[in-house]
Amino acid sequence: MAKFVALLRGINVGGKNKIRMQELREALSDIGLDDVQTYIQSGNIVFNSEGKEPGLAKSISDSIKSRWKIDVPTIVCSARSWNSFVKQNAFLNMDLKFLALTVLAKPPKKSLSAAIQKNEKDFLPDQFKIVTNRIYLYFPNGFSKTKLTNNYFESKLETVATTRNWRTVLKLQEMLQ
Repeated sequence: MAKFVALLRGINVGGKNKIRMQELREALSDIGLDDVQTYIQSGNIVFNSEGKEPGLAKSISDSIKSRWKIDVPTIVCSARSWNSFVKQNAFLNMDLKFLALTVLAKPPKKSLSAAIQKNEKDFLPDQFKIVTNRIYLYFPNGFSKTKLTNNYFESKLETVATTRNWRTVLKLQEMLQ
């Protein structure tokens, strides 16, 4: 069995798509995931499985739709991938409290990625770096003031995106050990 992280997009935000974590853990155990753990209320899950990322993401999303009648985009990453995400952060020399990671459901087309990176100066002092299926973010003025949101990246890169602050990224890495 391998360890995985699942990231749910848009649950328990602003009173919408409410899912209790205990019920979520039970639902995911019911579909065959082992040692299901959640971190905070925003859809961070660590579990064991013999499955593969795309199939696991679909199974989790389908289970949520069946039980709660809501569509929740789900991204699953192996522990190995997650650990490499942490190591490859281009902004680790910056203040960690201003860092975040956006994980993409699939790598964007290179032309789309290049197009938004060409305009990166428009977002200063915020900075970002796209690496395959993830985006490293640095928001020196805080998260609430940035224009580099999930919705922005989804519209420009034509894929699902979900973002976690660096503290959550590190906590999930710790849970994978």
